[in-house]
Amino acid sequence: MISFRRSLLVLFFPVLLFICGCFSSAVAQEIDVSPLPGLDVNLAEAFAKHYKPVPEDFIVKMPSYILPLDYSEVSNLKSVESKYLTNSEAKDFLAKHGFVIVRGHMV
Repeated sequence: MISFRRSLLVLFFPVLLFICGCFSSAVAQEIDVSPLPGLDVNLAEAFAKHYKPVPEDFIVKMPSYILPLDYSEVSNLKSVESKYLTNSEAKDFLAKHGFVIVRGHMV
């Protein structure tokens, strides 16, 4: 009985794949995914018409830091260094500018 079910499944599966392949290729078509299909609009200008600046009514109270960075005062440096600062160029850039952009990966 099990071998009959297995045989039936082995025969049915390729037929199912063939049918799905036929339908999916018939449905495939090019779709316009532009923000405003059929209209020639400059999005920056369209946005600018509705933009109203918001006045800043706050004062930033953050401690500043001096460049180049003193690595002895950076928290979590070992964790960040092992995951992101894999070459000396990135670490030097961080010290000089206070930030660095590196390629990310799953942590």
